[in-house]
Amino acid sequence: YTCNHPDTKVSCIGLEEYTQLIIKWGQDFDRFFPQNWQSNPRIATLRKLHAVPQHLYSRQHTPRGIGCYGNTVNSEGSSADASVAAAQRAQDALVAAAEKGDIVPEAQSSTPEPNWEEVLVSLPDVSQSIGQHVAELLDNDYGKQASGNDSDDDTHRQGTKHKQKETARRKSSNSKGAKDKDQAYSEATAIQAARIQECKAYNDKHKLGKVLEVRDVRITDCAVRVKHGSSKDQVVEGLTEWECWLEYDVLRESTGASSSSTFTWTWEHQSLLYQHDAVEPVRKFMLRMLADKTIPMPGDVQVLIGGPPCQNVSGLNRHAKQQDVLQDPKNRLVTSYMKLIEYLKPDFILMEQVTDVFKKEEAIYARYALMQMVQMGFQARAGICAAGHYGPPQGRLRALFWGARSGRAQLPPFPAATHLVKDFNTCYPTSANQCKVLFASPAGKANALPIAVMGDVLTDLPPLDNFDEADRSGYANPPKCVLQVFLRRPPPSYSRPLLERCIHADAAMAPWCTLNKNAESIVEDGSMHKVVAVGQKILCRNKGGMAKGTTATKAGIGNKYKNTKQGSKKAAATGAADADGATEEADADAVSADAEGESEAAAALAAAAEGNDDEEADSAEELAELDKQMQESKNFARETWQAYLKGKDKTEREALEAIKELEGLNNTWLLGERRLRLLAAANKVDLTAPLRDHRCLTCNADDFGRMAAVVKEKGGSFRDMPGVITHSDGRCCSGSWHAAQYPKKGQKPWIDANVRTWKEMSDEDKEGKDPFDILYKDIQLEGSCAGGGVPPKPPKGWKGKDGNDKSLRVDNYGSAANGGFRGVCLEKCCSEAYWLPTGDLVCPRWCVTYKDGKSMGRHGCFGRVWYDDIQPTVVTRAEPHNLQLIHPEQDRVLSIRENARCQGFPDHHVFVGLGGGKGRNSSHGKGSAVTDERYMQVGNAVAPPLAAALGRCLLLAVEQAAPVAVPVVEVPDPDYQAAVKAAEEMGLGHWSEKIIVDESK
Repeated sequence: YTCNHPDTKVSCIGLEEYTQLIIKWGQDFDRFFPQNWQSNPRIATLRKLHAVPQHLYSRQHTPRGIGCYGNTVNSEGSSADASVAAAQRAQDALVAAAEKGDIVPEAQSSTPEPNWEEVLVSLPDVSQSIGQHVAELLDNDYGKQASGNDSDDDTHRQGTKHKQKETARRKSSNSKGAKDKDQAYSEATAIQAARIQECKAYNDKHKLGKVLEVRDVRITDCAVRVKHGSSKDQVVEGLTEWECWLEYDVLRESTGASSSSTFTWTWEHQSLLYQHDAVEPVRKFMLRMLADKTIPMPGDVQVLIGGPPCQNVSGLNRHAKQQDVLQDPKNRLVTSYMKLIEYLKPDFILMEQVTDVFKKEEAIYARYALMQMVQMGFQARAGICAAGHYGPPQGRLRALFWGARSGRAQLPPFPAATHLVKDFNTCYPTSANQCKVLFASPAGKANALPIAVMGDVLTDLPPLDNFDEADRSGYANPPKCVLQVFLRRPPPSYSRPLLERCIHADAAMAPWCTLNKNAESIVEDGSMHKVVAVGQKILCRNKGGMAKGTTATKAGIGNKYKNTKQGSKKAAATGAADADGATEEADADAVSADAEGESEAAAALAAAAEGNDDEEADSAEELAELDKQMQESKNFARETWQAYLKGKDKTEREALEAIKELEGLNNTWLLGERRLRLLAAANKVDLTAPLRDHRCLTCNADDFGRMAAVVKEKGGSFRDMPGVITHSDGRCCSGSWHAAQYPKKGQKPWIDANVRTWKEMSDEDKEGKDPFDILYKDIQLEGSCAGGGVPPKPPKGWKGKDGNDKSLRVDNYGSAANGGFRGVCLEKCCSEAYWLPTGDLVCPRWCVTYKDGKSMGRHGCFGRVWYDDIQPTVVTRAEPHNLQLIHPEQDRVLSIRENARCQGFPDHHVFVGLGGGKGRNSSHGKGSAVTDERYMQVGNAVAPPLAAALGRCLLLAVEQAAPVAVPVVEVPDPDYQAAVKAAEEMGLGHWSEKIIVDESK
């Protein structure tokens, strides 16, 4: 969804569905316009009026009904409905602003609507023959398959029965537990036939007669879809032509005497419109769509640009397939992209992907893409470009594939690098050494612009709070370097001004920003209940909560105390909340009440620490109950806390629990009060403030406390958290968890033998046995932890096909039920556990286990970026758990705008995130979906400076001006050159010129 250009339209539809929509629309168009309609002069005149889709005559959106019929179609709050509603709100807001004189009204098109009847009269009559297409449709697309046809024809406009049969066989054989091909095919046929009968029954029940008008079209399917998880509602396997059909939004005349309405709109199966009285309304609708170019036809598209999803190819995905990558459902969209290319026949194509397509299975993904382009009659060229070579402070290697139709278009070159880029520790794939896109010549490198670094991005932006949700703000100071001059340039004249973009964005996102409007009134009301409710929303769901029986303990920021074997006096002295960073205007009475109760609990704890002999000793039943609670808990922090309490007497335990409970409630209130005041201040920012989207993901209270514990220095990470020690081999211990043991070198053959022994054992033999006693039998272990460390990670392959089994997770093999270590320190190891007031650990266990505890640099858990560094790759998420994403000097992650600047987005590009879809709002971050989606938009984008350079290369090819057989040409950015000149006049240079940087490449 975008608010930056008035002519941009939104289509909320998956690529597979969109491909089938376009192809089936073309098939239906041929049924209603069977002869060569392209040669009709009236239609040609209509289509020449507009070079791009204008939506003057048809509906203002592409189909809303996306997905499996009865599941997502017509569902309230679907992503398509959210986009349509957002566009309407935005348009209303712009009209209102224009009426008030705040903005200049957008120019309205004065193109008169054509006389559709005259155009229809000039076309051949098909009303008498249209009925025959019902049988054709049901036979070709949904009927029973024929046998014995060995044709290899794979055209997409005329699906053959052989292809349908082979597709059914493939879908059946690839699906785990799938029905045989005949049954799968028959089910699809039956579902589609039932839908036809349902439409007929509706028309009969409501006595609906002839078709008067058609206003919309959608694609509907009966494909098997994922029911759970992040891929919910996605097609399990490829969407075939026999699993989907078109439906039209039809207005019929009501003929019933008791009808309360003269006309009724309804969605109907496409076959119900193959009748005499529907021909003229359908053809009129199709002409409108054709004139608007709402759904492209072959020959309409000059350039088709796409980036199939990279999640299951990317090396950042630790769960991605390493073999059979083209069979992975999430990698399947490249085949849909190729189908779309084959059908639309554009002059130019451009595909973008991560460089891992050159790594897995001898670059099978890249070879497949190039082979398909060549087979479809395209010249093809592959290259790997680094975004940093074109100006942004980011590495970001990306694979790019150009295609140009042979005999019709010139193959575009790749843009030569214009900037030096700092080493970002990412290598080019060895299989693509000849695809590197660097400088066009040695002279080009000698004259290259200096390195861009994070200092170019961060130093003119105002400070930001982790809990602030303001979307508008001002700059901290005038530009300090060339890149800031470039990023702060005004929008181009052909697009919307910044103020209109902001009005549009605010209106589009309004339903998900209601708290912002109410924040000031809640603060003024002084209701503790409401304030605490706001604070609880920042807490980490289902984590922390050391006190029993209350969720109020899951709270607090910046306050931590250490639980060690040094005694409970220290815990009592440091246990009270200091509410670090909380607002000074806290409610005095509430804080005082909490402090009084906390003092009583602390006094009780101190008395217990001094040896209160009046307290009865713990009974065996009480200790057994503690053991049971620890065994049953699935929360590592809770288990560790209980292990610590087990060493205390009953009075101490009760006092410690009371302190935690009161501390949690107090900090929850402080969190809510702080956030509300920030929101109230955000509402007072002027709409004309020049800086937009400088807003960070609101990390939960746990992660905020952890970020605050990271030293504000270059290289800061979880290793700087209190109690964490780093060993000589790079592994770490944190008191609550320790570096794992590992087998000495040369013992793999014996480990493999033990794994085979374990697999050959029957279930009865395994019953009651600890797998580690067998898997590591007679294996010598070593470790860097002075206290011996925790048990080793299970050997790969001991369970599951490829070893990637849930049993390999630390949470399982290191669980309390399996005898895993639980405590706040380990004898002989000098690491110790520190706690947050939420009850969770300052250093979580996964910081010690991620990458075997050796995570550093880009993948350093809770790592800070620094001013002389660059971002290796801007990603779609902002959680700091296993990436270097924390601001150098502020306790927050990089904001949306800071990430966008690292990509090279100008500051006038305004982002819009809608909360109607699957907005991620997990326990790791408490930002709303409107924030998450904007991070995703930034991280998924091709860096705009690189995209612009590719556009200039495309223009050379369109004008037949590209040098022949020259793969890399210089196409400098005129906007950047103008920024350099303007910066020189202001006496500004590049930030990297002020510091010492590593040798560039």
